[in-house]
Amino acid sequence: MPLARVSVPVHLSQEKVQALANAAHNRLNATRNVRSNDRFQFITRFANDAMTVDAIFPHFGRTADASLVEISLLQGRSDDPTRHLYQKTVEFASLSGFVPDDIMTVLYEKAPIDCSRGRGKRVA
Repeated sequence: MPLARVSVPVHLSQEKVQALANAAHNRLNATRNVRSNDRFQFITRFANDAMTVDAIFPHFGRTADASLVEISLLQGRSDDPTRHLYQKTVEFASLSGFVPDDIMTVLYEKAPIDCSRGRGKRVA
């Protein structure tokens, strides 16, 4: 049960935001074997003065569309699927008009004890 937070600037269209959320989930499905209906995403829109994103750090060219995808999931996967997740998320988001430099992705890997799917029960 990965949990994704997609943080975007308020001016982005709903279609573009949904395309980014879909890109992240579809890549989780392809690279981490996450079921297609195992989708838990929170999308947050921020006003321009509520997001501070360095446009050039480190050697990038970000625009006003810079967005962040944060994914929490259970630990235990190798580096190659993670690299593939990052690359393919950007590729798919680019199909919707995102500039590749505008998509930042951060993974938070957790131990099973750190997660509950509901009812106060930890992940087995």
